[in-house]
Amino acid sequence: MSKSAPPSGATRSASCTRSLFGRRGRPSAAEAERLSDHILDTGWAMLLEGGFENFSFEKLARAARTGKPTIYSRFGDKRGFMKALLERRKAKRAETIREITRGLPFRDALCLQASSVLDLLFSDEGVLYERLIDWLDEEPGNDGPTARGASYATALEAIRNVLQAGVDTGEAHFDDIEESACFWLEAMIGHARLAKSNGTPGRAENECWARVHTDRFLRAFGGLPTA
Repeated sequence: MSKSAPPSGATRSASCTRSLFGRRGRPSAAEAERLSDHILDTGWAMLLEGGFENFSFEKLARAARTGKPTIYSRFGDKRGFMKALLERRKAKRAETIREITRGLPFRDALCLQASSVLDLLFSDEGVLYERLIDWLDEEPGNDGPTARGASYATALEAIRNVLQAGVDTGEAHFDDIEESACFWLEAMIGHARLAKSNGTPGRAENECWARVHTDRFLRAFGGLPTA
C-alpha cells in the first residue's frame, strides 16, 4: 500500500486555521476576530519572552499555528501588526482597570486606578508596552501622530471619564475637568519616571503614593472639602 503524501504548507495552514474555528468553510466575522486576537496575543507572548530582536512573522506563524499569508492579510506588515498589538493591549489594560474599579466609591476607584496603573507600568508587561510605543515612534514611515501622543490622549480620555463619573454621582466636583485630568496624568507620569530611576517600587509603595496623591489631588482641584 502506498503512503499518502505529507500535507503541503497551505494544507497545514488551513488545517490549523480550522482547528481554531472548529469547523470547515469561510469563518464568521466573530471567528475571524478571534483568530486576529489569537495572533496578537501570541505575538505579545513572544515579545515578552524574546524581545523585538528575535521576532519575525515566520516565528509568529509557527507559534500561532497559522500561515504567514493569514498574518499579512490581517495586518499588512510588521508595523501594521505592532500598531494593532498596541491597540489591543491598550484596550485590555483599560478593561482591566474598569473591572477592578467597577462599583467602588469615587475616591476609592480613583485611588485604586492610580495604584493599578503604577503596578502595571513597573511590570514586565508595562515595560514591554512602553518599548512597543518607542518602537513604533522610532520606526521609519511614522508620518502621522506619534504612538506616544495617541497613548496619552487615550489616557486623558479615560481620566476625564472617571472624573466626570464622580461629578455625575455627586461624589466630587471640579471647576475644570480638562485641566484636572491633565494634572492627574502629568503627576502620574512624573512620579513613575522618578520612582523608576530609584529602582522598581513594590505594590505597597504604589498603594501608599496613590492614597496620598489622590487626596491631595482632590483637595487641590475641588473634589473634596478642604476642612
